[in-house]
This record gives sequence, structure tokens and C-alpha cells, in this order.
Amino acid sequence: MVLRLSFAAALVIATCAQAAESRTYAVLSLIGDKLLVAQQQPSTGTNIRRTLRQQMPLSDTLLDRTALAAAEAVLRQAEPEARTVLLLARDPAILAAQDRLLDDGGPLTQLLEPLSEALKGAQATHLVVIAKHRQEAMLRLADSTFGTGKLEGLGFYVDHSIITENPDTRERDIGAIAPFAYLRIGVVDLARGTVLSEERVIASTARSTAGTSSNNPWEVMNAREKMEALQALIRGEIARALPALLRASGPR
Repeated sequence: MVLRLSFAAALVIATCAQAAESRTYAVLSLIGDKLLVAQQQPSTGTNIRRTLRQQMPLSDTLLDRTALAAAEAVLRQAEPEARTVLLLARDPAILAAQDRLLDDGGPLTQLLEPLSEALKGAQATHLVVIAKHRQEAMLRLADSTFGTGKLEGLGFYVDHSIITENPDTRERDIGAIAPFAYLRIGVVDLARGTVLSEERVIASTARSTAGTSSNNPWEVMNAREKMEALQALIRGEIARALPALLRASGPR
């Protein structure tokens, strides 16, 4: 009788401990408020190449929702017992905090103060952050890279003078467009206020004018194709990076 009671008590203790260890993840995406379009063009009469940068604000939340859905899918697969709370943030204070991160390269925990009210409502134990990363351009084209200047977040790099080749037809032309995703993906322990794991992502694809009907690389992709290319990069990089970050964030 005593043994059975002790065994039952042990089961209760183990069950309580397991429940206590179950995480609640708040998932935040801060990448979809605007796009960066960087266009590289040679200056007239010189060999100097200059990069023109334009920020394009986005009124909808499609790209942030794409990131949140991708992260939620990873969490459901990796930790089925965990609860997830998805956060969309267009609060100026939060976006300003991200801009400071881009400038000083500080830790993701700098976002916690402006996020305090949203996180309090989520009652989360951990935060998955999908934020913007800034770094020198390194766009992929076949087996090489190209680009100058710094890129950040989501957008398109347009080169009007690079010589490209269609891999199927071997036809050569001038110009390419590269959708890109420069991201910081991290897992934060909210109780301790520390970053448990993080990866800085540099991802891109490229489309050449070679073999197309346009000699303007911006027109090689229509509006729908441009957004679909960005969504594919977001999904692919989150699906690749986040499982390892969750494993690195410690026992659950």
C-alpha cells in the first residue's frame, strides 16, 4: 500500500514537473513593415558604381504573417506541447528599437522594454524574434556572388550592369534582380532576459534578364512573383534555422 502511494505520488510530481517545463512562446516578426530596393548603376562616364537605396513602406502585414506562420509550423513540429502566441507589431516604439539594433548591432533583448505590454498579455516564457539584420550585400548568382553596399531586412537588389547568362540556353545579357532576406532569428528567455540562441541569416535568389523579353531587371518579375519570392525566402530560412535554435536554447 505504501509502495503504491509512493509510486502515485511520484507520478504526480513527474507530471507537475513536466507541465512546469512546458514553454509558452511569443513569436514576433518585425520584418514586414517596409522593403528596401537597392539599385546599382554605373555613374555616367566613369567606372564607379553607385547604389541607390529606396525604402518602400508596406501597408499590409503579409510578410510578417508569412514569418509567423512559418515559425508556428516549426514550433508545432519541434515542441507539440508548447503554447504559441503570435504577435504583429507596428508600434513606432518597437520599430524604433529595431532601427537602433540595426545601427548598433546590440542584443535582441533591447526589444524587451518596448515589448513589455504585449509580452505581459501573452504570458509567455520565451520569445522567438524574427527581426532585420544589416550586412554588406552578398547576393547569390549561380556559383558566384555580387552586390555592393549594405542591405537589411527584406527587399530587392537590382543590378543594371552585371553580365549574366541563362543556365539553360547559355544566352547572355546585362542585368539581374535579387530578392533577399537579411534576418536575425533568436530565442529569448523572458524570465532571465537573455538570448539563448540566435542566427543571422543572409539569403537571396536571383533572376537574370537573359532569356527574357525585358532589358530592365526590375521588370523581370511581376509584383506577385516578387512577393512570392520573398515569402519563399522567409519560409525556407525559418524552417532551416529555427529548429536548431530551439535545440540550442536548452532542455524543455
